[in-house]
Amino acid sequence: MYVRLVSSLTLLIRPDIDVSSMSKGELVDLITAGETAKSATSALQARAAVELLRIETAEHPERASVLVERSVGTQIALARKDSPLRGRRHLSLAKALCSDLPSTMDMLERGELSEYRAHVIARETNHLTSDDRRTVDHELSGGLSGAGDRKVADLARAAAHRADPEAAERRAHKARSNRWVGAWAKPDAMMMVKALLPFEQGLAVHRALRTCAEQARRDGDKRPIGQLMADEFVQRLLGKPVDHAVDVEIQLVMNERTLLRGDHEAAQVLGYGPVPAYLARTLVADADKAWIRRLFVEPATGELVTMESKRRVFTGQLRQLVLTRDGMCRTPYCNNQIRHIDHTTPWSKQRKTQAAGGQGLCEYCNYVKENPGWTCDVVYIGSSRRIRSTTPTGHTYDSAAPAQPGSGRATLEIELTRRLDDRGA
Repeated sequence: MYVRLVSSLTLLIRPDIDVSSMSKGELVDLITAGETAKSATSALQARAAVELLRIETAEHPERASVLVERSVGTQIALARKDSPLRGRRHLSLAKALCSDLPSTMDMLERGELSEYRAHVIARETNHLTSDDRRTVDHELSGGLSGAGDRKVADLARAAAHRADPEAAERRAHKARSNRWVGAWAKPDAMMMVKALLPFEQGLAVHRALRTCAEQARRDGDKRPIGQLMADEFVQRLLGKPVDHAVDVEIQLVMNERTLLRGDHEAAQVLGYGPVPAYLARTLVADADKAWIRRLFVEPATGELVTMESKRRVFTGQLRQLVLTRDGMCRTPYCNNQIRHIDHTTPWSKQRKTQAAGGQGLCEYCNYVKENPGWTCDVVYIGSSRRIRSTTPTGHTYDSAAPAQPGSGRATLEIELTRRLDDRGA
């Protein structure tokens, strides 16, 4: 299998392949070979992940298994250029494939199953005993040809119910206690709000919004059904019509061009990201209540103007400055919101609390860096400040804060330079 994998990868990464000279059949064969290589590579990565976990567990027998798995999961995420959440999923899948799902592993190695569909099988059987999981795995091994993501999930779930109906009942009962609501930034100044609900409640919510939207259409409203449902959703939650002004905090990070000249530089909104300047100004102008936080970037480096504190922890405006500067968790590829502001170098070693020595992290990543072998340092590449994380294996990963609006030479600096040049001429 590994010889075939290396051969496929060598073919795919050759820079001299000219696809323009290929026939349609050859192009399809190339695409197929790519998918086969991706699946086989995923199987190899799974074996490597389990072996890495075995080595780290042996090196730290005194550590709780959950802490070792956090560390290994984050290392896997960084190596795969993925978020820590996906790193945990990769490790969980790897453990299942190498212990309880041998048929699924075989299909993955042969390129008959994608990594995501292998993950679906592992997810739908993770509540079963090892023996029951192997039973389901064997049952599915001959019946997944041509099955899409949803079909694979349905087949795996049904087989898991047959293997242990009581476990399926316990799982469903537990899932109801894990209700949640989340929000995700979307392009074009939009946001998605998602709720995980018991199925009967979810259906009832959707049907109520749909019924209201269909009635509005019958009454002559020309807006699309989806837009009407979204507007009804907002109105029911906020108790105000969708076109009514809302209280809003716009955290504008700006340089003097935006401040003094009404520049069109995008505004940064904490918890979302960049929005068009005109939209930020409109929201502030129309809001019943609005709060504007104005922070300034240093022209030469693009860094937010720093401040220090005599306290050990990051609080008040210093905390706000780090939140604004970092935006999201500073671990590479992590997309989580910041929950902890912590010292890059432990406070006990430098006894300083300042923005330059702080970083914003999600709760999970902040705990991971406390594991043995993990270190963080502030490094400068030119004038660019980076946080360098070193894993227990010695691999390093740099993280730079997102570019602030208007970073670079300030207009005032450019104007003064031009006038001095004119005088010299």
